[in-house]
Amino acid sequence: MSQSLKHRYAWSPLFGSNAPYVEELYEAYLGDTSSVSPQWQGFFTNFGTEAPTQGNAVPRVSHRQLQAVLATRRVRSAPVARPAAAGSSTASEKQAAVSRLIQIYGLRGHQVADLDPLRLTTRRIPAVFKFDNLGLSEA
Repeated sequence: MSQSLKHRYAWSPLFGSNAPYVEELYEAYLGDTSSVSPQWQGFFTNFGTEAPTQGNAVPRVSHRQLQAVLATRRVRSAPVARPAAAGSSTASEKQAAVSRLIQIYGLRGHQVADLDPLRLTTRRIPAVFKFDNLGLSEA
């Protein structure tokens, strides 16, 4: 590492564990420019203007806003596992249902495990373990 790079890392407030603090300052600056010190105002004023798009400056959006937008997109576009239709007998749909059943046993198998040798309690089998819930039969 060059000496100038080492020097920049040594004094830069953007390095390492200071990054969350600087991000909070930037969020505050985006909300109200007067909420941060004049030094930080000068820094953030020039921040991000080096990468123009089509001659315009890059729009300033807070990190929290981006996280919220991405979270709603992820929720809306998340695939929903649906059981195969009762009348369909395609091999790929049945294989997918079997794969889901294997995954369910891997994740929730402890709920149906035989852990009581004296049979003092009875455990209910959750509906997710039933074949018809996934569009399968005993066969």
